[in-house]
Formats: sequence, structure tokens, C-alpha cells
Amino acid sequence: MQSSIGRSSGSPLDKRTRFYNKLDIESEDAKELMNFLGSSPCLWETHRLQPNEFKTLLPRCYVNDNIISRYMTLLSERANQENNLFMDTCFFGQLKNAFLKDPLTGEYKYHQERSAIRRTNNKYDIQNKKLIFLPVHYPPLHWVLVVVDIIQLNIYNVDGLSSPQQNDDPVALDRLFLVQAWLDWVIGKQNWEFIDSSQRPDQIDHYNCGIFTIMTADFWSDMLNPKDCYSSTDADFFRYKIAIDILRQKLFY
Repeated sequence: MQSSIGRSSGSPLDKRTRFYNKLDIESEDAKELMNFLGSSPCLWETHRLQPNEFKTLLPRCYVNDNIISRYMTLLSERANQENNLFMDTCFFGQLKNAFLKDPLTGEYKYHQERSAIRRTNNKYDIQNKKLIFLPVHYPPLHWVLVVVDIIQLNIYNVDGLSSPQQNDDPVALDRLFLVQAWLDWVIGKQNWEFIDSSQRPDQIDHYNCGIFTIMTADFWSDMLNPKDCYSSTDADFFRYKIAIDILRQKLFY
């Protein structure tokens, strides 16, 4: 079974589709690869990933956070991504440690002078970036993507399980306020707008959230609308593609 992505000849995905059509997740090579993922001890030496972490790319598994972080690194190494910033899965936890919420005002305030956040700010020229992609863990097992558009002053909450009725979800709003506090601390106060993005396909299960997070960052950073690029039925195909990309240490297009 191959992916249904890029069906129309005039699709902006034509470039990717030529490569995607070479992948067949029902081929013998694919089956051997997926079996290899859960058994090879050499994965740590070459990829700093444990076999049990790689095994989470098998169908119907919750993707390990280190898989997401590794793929964010691959996205950052893609050509023409100099103006975009891809955070790893630890970054949001570092934000939570660096900012405290004032119980009276509800505002987040920076309180750690020697935190990892300060080192991150020193490492990247954040105010001169265009887009920031930030995977966020939503306990106990859910992953969402926060996308910051520095130019348009928008902070997007991208959650495949959200709906218009959840726009006022206090947990979602709280994580956006935390990201806003960080941005205001780094580049000065701005009139940020929170947007619950519809620029993603609907997730019809609970275990593909990590795949949705990865692929949304992939397509969005490549100036493509994720909603037009894939659906839940493509999840197993992308699990295979992500595995190949990580093993090759290079994106498959």
C-alpha cells in the first residue's frame, strides 16, 4: 500500500510525490526494516536511539519523544530552513521550569537566571527567525505542536484531536500563554494572537499524535498546508518514511 498523498497532477506536492511513490510499506524491504527497528543494538551507536524507542514507529504505537526530537533535528538540517527553528521535546519542560505562574495575576514570570532557556536564547537568534516549531507533551500520552509565526505575531495551537468547541480549552490556552511569556521575555512584549489552527488533518485515533506532530512541522516548514498533504490513513506510511529518514540521517526527498 502506497500513500494517497499528492493524487492530483497539479498538486503542490508533486515534488514529494515522486519520492513517496518509491516507498511501499507492504514490500518485503519494509517488513524487514520494521522488524529491524525493534531488535538492532547498533541504533544507539549511530543514532543515539534505543531499539525500544525505534520500535515505537511500528503501527498503532505511541511515538517516543526521542524519535520526535531526532526528526526535528533532521528538519532543521533541510535546505532553506535557516530562518526556522525546530525545538526538541525537552524544550517545553524547560520553559515550565524557567517561568512561574503568578497566582494573583495568572501571568508567567521568568525566575531562573541560569536556566537552559537562557542558553537556548544565546544559541539562537530567535528574534530574527520566521517560524518556531515546538512539540509539546500533553499528559499522559498526547503530543501537539505549537507554531510561532514571528513575522505575523501568531501563536498556533496545532492539535489533531481539537475541535472548534475546544478553542477555550484552559490547558491549551495555558501552554500558549507560557510560550507567549517566553517570547515577550526574549524579544519584548508584542500583540500576539492565539490561533487554534485548522491547518491540519483530523486525527481519528489517539496513538498517531506524534506522527501528526512530526508531519505537520515537516509540511508547514516546507510552505505546504498540512491539511492538504496527508490524513490519518497515511499514518503507517509516514511511520515507515520517518524510520527510513532517521536511519539514513537525511530526509527522503
